Amino acid sequence: MRTPWGLLFTLALLAFSATPAHGQTEDVQIGSVLDVMIFDGACWNSSDCEPVRPAHLVEYFAADWCEPCYEVSPLVDGLNRTETAVLQHPSSPVDEAYLSASNERFETTFRLLLYPSIVVDGEALLTGARQALDLNHTLANRTMEWGGLDNLSFDNGSFNHTGMEGLSLTVYVTAPRLNEAGNLTHARLVVDSLPLNTSNNHSDVRGMTVPDNGQVVVVLEQQGVRPLTVASLSPTGDMNLSDDNDPSGENDEAMPAWWWPMLVGVALVAITAPALAMHRSLMDASFDGESE
Repeated sequence: MRTPWGLLFTLALLAFSATPAHGQTEDVQIGSVLDVMIFDGACWNSSDCEPVRPAHLVEYFAADWCEPCYEVSPLVDGLNRTETAVLQHPSSPVDEAYLSASNERFETTFRLLLYPSIVVDGEALLTGARQALDLNHTLANRTMEWGGLDNLSFDNGSFNHTGMEGLSLTVYVTAPRLNEAGNLTHARLVVDSLPLNTSNNHSDVRGMTVPDNGQVVVVLEQQGVRPLTVASLSPTGDMNLSDDNDPSGENDEAMPAWWWPMLVGVALVAITAPALAMHRSLMDASFDGESE
């Protein structure tokens, strides 16, 4: 009987290449929030507007269909407007006020899975209604040294910004917005978002409409992967994982990249196993015929 060594060698090579070499690490750039500035809506619409640098940035990811979010929203809305910049992101595609930029921040920037999720200062993560109760404690025990937006100024519908080349500069507009599904008004929902070109020193933002009771939040960031740290020892609780309202509450870690080729290799072995068995039986039959 002749063994199909070529096929077996190919499968073995595929399985071996799926496993990373010992000590091998992928080169990734780590991102971070560098600075935050707040412009009040009333002063934005006047002739003179000076920004305020908050102590913290809270990014709150909720969804209209997420019942625990309605418990967390009043806690987030109650934060001081000048001490803490709040961005409540409508990141769920089925939400009334869905914003694609917020969805990208949820899925790509922070790679989150659960609603509600709160990201503090771009570093600390609170997931679920139970962990959200630790928000004030988390803020009280963090001190940020913001910097980079000292040269930022706003004049006559335009931003002047220098020394920010190679960094990410984004302008968010927040405003109170009634959520009819939950009969609740979100105090600082993101209603508009605009990335600025930092290769220039001047950006026209006259197309952005800011209500007098809203805010403009400018965020300066280093682009890259965000390694979030869980800021609470409390369990996450039963949360919804997707728009299908799956109540399983499991927060599975993302599988490493090398898992997928390994799974493909295993699948190929499973698929080709019957063919290998048939090939062997045919070869055995052929061998027996020749021996007679």
